[in-house]
Amino acid sequence: LHQMAEDYEVDPVYVLDMYRHGKVSWMLDFAIRAGVGILLLLVGSVIVGGVKKAVRGKEQNTFEP
Repeated sequence: LHQMAEDYEVDPVYVLDMYRHGKVSWMLDFAIRAGVGILLLLVGSVIVGGVKKAVRGKEQNTFEP
């Protein structure tokens, strides 16, 4: 934020103050944060599921006679 403030010659405190004081709807902010959180959980669970499946498949191939 400080680099952008220097590049565009704005006060970072002013920018944060605009954000905090209703320039962004709290409902929209909450919805975006919740959506990103749910998306991260879904992506994480898919990755973990894929790793578990790969490990399980490798274990079955290793122990077959």
